[in-house]
Amino acid sequence: MTIQLLIPNGDSYRAVAVGHHDGGDLQGELADFPTDLSGDGIIDLKLGDGAFDSAFGCNACTPRPPKLLAVKEGAVVDESRDPALRSVFSKDMARLAPICLSKAPGRNGACAAYVADAARARRFKAAWAAMLKHYEHDQEWWQPCSVPMTALTDGRCPKASLKTFPDALRAFLMRTGYLPQSPSGSDTTPKS
Repeated sequence: MTIQLLIPNGDSYRAVAVGHHDGGDLQGELADFPTDLSGDGIIDLKLGDGAFDSAFGCNACTPRPPKLLAVKEGAVVDESRDPALRSVFSKDMARLAPICLSKAPGRNGACAAYVADAARARRFKAAWAAMLKHYEHDQEWWQPCSVPMTALTDGRCPKASLKTFPDALRAFLMRTGYLPQSPSGSDTTPKS
């Protein structure tokens, strides 16, 4: 997806590209009439985080948590960590909970997005505990892999890099900025 926004610039407009942001593609569609979701007087653009594309299951069974962007001072800024937007992630958690917390096959993708939403909504601890009780332990067709897709040989993950779903999810959430890491790379997962 490629998005260009026209930003007023005096008596003309300047184009700002939005389609690729912070190393990841954006997915979904913009609302016909985007609004200010944070209350700061600037329109927020709600898209899906493309980093989740097939990361924890098939493409179609891996929902994308929201990625919220705004144009400030002529630059695209990721506003997803803004506390004023936590309700957006809480609403998305409500959408994903019935899938993740079910017995439906292929639910691990929904669980990944559910926990990512919870990290943004400051509800991580409870969502993580719920995911641990409900994720699909025996999902055979997909094994979490700590090796980037570009480094795989013949599309297969080396056995030494296979992890459990929770381990792979935690590493993914840290790598993609949903959970913090210490400068040494050790886990500093929020406790709430």
